[in-house]
Amino acid sequence: MRQLRALFAIAKHGPLSVSGLAEMMGASLASTSSLADRLVKAGYVSREADPADRRKVLLVVSSVGQEIVDQFAQRAHDRIDRLVRAMTPEGREALEVGLTDLVRATADVDPEGQPANHGGTA
Repeated sequence: MRQLRALFAIAKHGPLSVSGLAEMMGASLASTSSLADRLVKAGYVSREADPADRRKVLLVVSSVGQEIVDQFAQRAHDRIDRLVRAMTPEGREALEVGLTDLVRATADVDPEGQPANHGGTA
């Protein structure tokens, strides 16, 4: 599960350094380095020189890794689609209202859950 989570993080935010991935996952550098080794060995990720600083190494999703990410995303999409279709019309309407409110709330709250300051004074 940690490998899959790391693969998704690299696919979404990558290329990433091992330290960047460790920070993103809230894990130690040593355990993340070992995790990266396993992903590379499996062929899901490759290590490439950072074009901005050739001394640094970045983790990049391989075509095989991207296929896995795409397959999981498609399966999740298909499952959600089936679940929504199984809902009553009233339930789908309530879900739409709730999701619309959730999207609005994301604009009003920062990542730490505090009210966002949209340029005005608090």
